[in-house]
Amino acid sequence: ITWPIDIVLGPFAVRWYALAYIAGIIIGWWYIRRLIATTVEEVQGRVPVVAGIILHYVGYRVPFFIACGAAVIMVGVTQRLNPLAQRTAARVALDEARVAAQAAD
Repeated sequence: ITWPIDIVLGPFAVRWYALAYIAGIIIGWWYIRRLIATTVEEVQGRVPVVAGIILHYVGYRVPFFIACGAAVIMVGVTQRLNPLAQRTAARVALDEARVAAQAAD
């Protein structure tokens, strides 16, 4: 895969994703400066939004990650089980048949 080159500055080639990084940094810098210059009333208006974001993560994301952790543990436990070493009735019958076949040979 070759990435398209948008701008060439001497020995440097600036690609599209570098322009996206630069735009993100500039927009983020502008937004932070705008937040710093806000008044108290504007900040108080944002409190319910911040509380909603926190409650979203505590209510939905944390249980999701806990469930994912439990799933990872279950996969690990399942991978450690060796189906060939488990002795079910069918497995015992197959092993006895194999031993009898080897003894007959």
